[in-house]
Amino acid sequence: MKSLTVFEETILLAVYRLKENAYSLTIHRMILEMTGKDVILGTLFNALDQLYRKGLLVKTKGKPVHEKGGKSKMFYCISGAGFEALEQSRKMHENIWKEIPKVLVEKKK
Repeated sequence: MKSLTVFEETILLAVYRLKENAYSLTIHRMILEMTGKDVILGTLFNALDQLYRKGLLVKTKGKPVHEKGGKSKMFYCISGAGFEALEQSRKMHENIWKEIPKVLVEKKK
């Protein structure tokens, strides 16, 4: 399986944290809360669509909004393949960072 980008990983973790309330605007807010970075909504929509096409997210259409002409929200959840990708990413990060604390401590001396 191909590695996740940092942005893809962040989106999947935001979706996980939001549980059944994960739709574009809540995901956008969660990413801002988690990273302190504001993401352009168009970029987020493209990434959500790409994660869906890769099979890492599942999307479900919600009920239409009550306003006249209101669109339905699209809700997202992580697929089995998405959880596998996150686990692979977590293991990779642990492996990358495994020796770093020793290096940082030794450099301070």
